[in-house]
This record gives sequence, C-alpha cells and structure tokens, in this order.
Amino acid sequence: MPEQKKTNEQEILEQAILEQEKLEEKVEESADKILKMINLDDLLKDPSGYIANLAKQYYLHHKPEVMKAIEIGDKTAKKIIKEINGKKTKMDEEGNILTKQKSEDRKPPK
Repeated sequence: MPEQKKTNEQEILEQAILEQEKLEEKVEESADKILKMINLDDLLKDPSGYIANLAKQYYLHHKPEVMKAIEIGDKTAKKIIKEINGKKTKMDEEGNILTKQKSEDRKPPK
C-alpha cells in the first residue's frame, strides 16, 4: 500500500511534538537527579512542606522549559487553525487569530 502524503497540519504537529519531546527529556533528567537528592529526615519532619518546597524549586528551575512548551503549543495550534481555515483566517503580528463576531453573538443571553 503506498504511503499517504502528509498534510501540512500533520507536519506542523510532528514538528511541535519533536520540540516538546526535547524539552521533556531535559526535565525528566533533572527529575531523576532531584529524586536522588531527597533528604528523608526533612521529608519525614514536614512531608507537605518539604514536597511543596521541592515542587516550587523544580518549577522555578524548569520555568523556561514550561514557558517554551506553552509557546510551542500555542504557536502550533494557531498554525493548524490557520492551515485548516486557509486564507480566511487573519492573524495579527504576534500570530493571534483575529475573529469577527456575528451580531447575534454579541447579544446578551435571554
């Protein structure tokens, strides 16, 4: 059976998945290191506080990766929407989709 040609939407999605996987690998490597560094005495003294602090430290350390992942997802969604809608979709300079509301959409609910 011949291989089907990929659509632009599939190519956009595959590229985003590759970028996300690279970020995921980096974060997982760090998680393994953190697990090895857990101090059991401190964990047992205040489990909730210790885990909350550890999670906060982990997030702050990986905030750039989290923000990049959000950006990748956002850009990918916008590209796919534009691809699906074709030239009918208008975007501003930042890539945000511009929509026109129909007059019936602007009326308050009854």
